Order: sequence, then C-alpha cells, then structure tokens
Amino acid sequence: MTSIQSLIALFLYICVIFPCLCATETHPPQFRLAICYWGLQRSSKFVYESHAAQVHEPLHKAGIPFDIYLHTWYSKEFWVVDKRDTVSTANNTDWTYLRPNVVQVDSQDEFLQNISFSEFYYAHEKHNEWLPQLLNNHLCALESQKRVTNMCLSANKNYTHIMFLRPDVRVQSPLPVESIFSTKFDPKAIYIPNYDHYEGYNDRFAVVHAQNVLWYSHRIDFAPRYRREHGRIISEKYVKFVVDSFYSPVFIDFKFIRVRSDGREEA
Repeated sequence: MTSIQSLIALFLYICVIFPCLCATETHPPQFRLAICYWGLQRSSKFVYESHAAQVHEPLHKAGIPFDIYLHTWYSKEFWVVDKRDTVSTANNTDWTYLRPNVVQVDSQDEFLQNISFSEFYYAHEKHNEWLPQLLNNHLCALESQKRVTNMCLSANKNYTHIMFLRPDVRVQSPLPVESIFSTKFDPKAIYIPNYDHYEGYNDRFAVVHAQNVLWYSHRIDFAPRYRREHGRIISEKYVKFVVDSFYSPVFIDFKFIRVRSDGREEA
C-alpha cells in the first residue's frame, strides 16, 4: 500500500467509518418495547404460537427491540375462573411457552388474604354488584398487571412503550406495528382494540407510552375510590373510566380471542 493509499484509508476511517461506529454505539433505538403478560396461565400452551407469529415476529421485522415480562400466580387450590373454567395453578409452568425474559410467580392466596374485599364490593348493595367471584378474578388480574409493570420499570432499560397483552388469547391478526409505532406517537395516546367493549372498553390489550403507564397499569390502587364515587366495578367499565380520564384512546384493528383451559375458544 502506497503512502497516498494509506492516507486515503486513514481519511475514510476518520471521516466515515469511525463516525458510523460511534453512532451505532451511542444512539439507542428510536423505540424500545416491554411486552407485559399478566394473570393466570390457563391456555398459554394452546396460544403461544399465535403470539410469536402475530406479535413478536412483526416487531422483529420492524426492527423494534423488545423484552418480555410475565407475572402470574400460584395457589394451593384449583382456581375457578368461572363456572365453565377451572384452572390448576399449584404447579402450572405454562408460562414457559411464552419465553419471558423475566418472570415472577407469587402466591395468589397471600394476596387475597391481604386485601379488604369490602373496599371493592359492597355486600349491602349486592344486587347492583358484579358477581363476587368475577370481581375477585379481576382484582387478581389488576394486581398481577401492576406487579408486571413494576418488574419492567425496575429494570431501568429506558423503554419508550409498554404493551399489555393477556396470555390466554389466540392472536388472529398481525400487530399493526406501523399504526402504533410512529414518530407522531402522542405520549397521552393509548392503543386498544376496537371491539369487545361491552360496558366500556376492551381491557385485554393496550400499548401506552412508558412515561404515562401507571394510570393504566396501577388501576387497582384507585379502584376503592372509584367504587365509592362511581358504583360497581366491572372490568371494561372501569378501564373506560381510566382511559377517558387520563388518555387519548386510539382504536386499532387487532383481533384475538380468549381460549379456555381445555383449548376452547370463547369471546
């Protein structure tokens, strides 16, 4: 190599290659996502492939890095989800199908022993209340959602967005990545499915900006006050109150269906 070639090579390294290397090392991805799964693991073994194909793969293709966090419960007893579904949580390791980066499994019995159910359910108004078993299930789900959020925030990975997705749904359409992840993403926006709203909004999926996640993820903390001031707690009704109070909802076409512990699909 001549002296001129050496000078040209050095020039290219200093002016072109080295700045590119520095940019790669010092500039983080535009988006960084935490996927949060929460609640009972009743059908992950039936649905995990749909999560990989319809959620994880579109994110990979879009170049959006993500980590998976999962919180679930165990119990000494079979847990009755409703009269059509009973789940054994004692030795349930179905969460492994979802391949979380971080997992936490806590005692559901201990949680229920340490809450005051009367703050959420007014026995003297039981004719107006949600069924006690369903409300119990909802409180466990809300607490699980709170705990999985705390897990991802405590990791200090500077996530830009948090996604919540129930682990017991079969995803039927690709995640609309381009609709959600945009440079025009409003920090107050919350992306939710545009169906199955019942008395409020669908509460089985959401994407929110990390800096505004706590209003959504920590709903259980505000539930007693909501019950006092707004009446009975029903999942979709309560989440609508929170979303309308603190967010700007954006409804997206993203389809999934619940799957029972025996593999049955049920909306």
